[in-house]
Amino acid sequence: MDINKMCALCEAHDESADHLFFRCSETKKVWDDIRGWLSLWRNISTIRSAIKWTTRHRTSSAILKKARRIAIMATVYGIWKARNAHIFDGTKFDVARTTLLIKSSTYTILYSLYPDDQVIQHLPDTRT
Repeated sequence: MDINKMCALCEAHDESADHLFFRCSETKKVWDDIRGWLSLWRNISTIRSAIKWTTRHRTSSAILKKARRIAIMATVYGIWKARNAHIFDGTKFDVARTTLLIKSSTYTILYSLYPDDQVIQHLPDTRT
């Protein structure tokens, strides 16, 4: 049985966890959108570095710090889910849709933890 090891999203490199989540040209677009939304200027290149970054990064707002942690987890999950939909359902990988779902998941969790006005006050660009 031949198994295609090529990344289904960029079709340019073998798929690995680090490639899919952090090095793929398609998923980098998602990360760029999320990083810009939450003012994360450091590139995250591995799952290990993402976890390390969340424990070391300092911010003045506990809500923004939590939002960044949630968004990193939601981004990995969102990319995985979109990748599987592409492979198993034939759904085209859509950066804008994936980013929107990640933001929506992040907001849903934050609104369950904090009053709405606090989330709006501390989270940038709440309209997109």
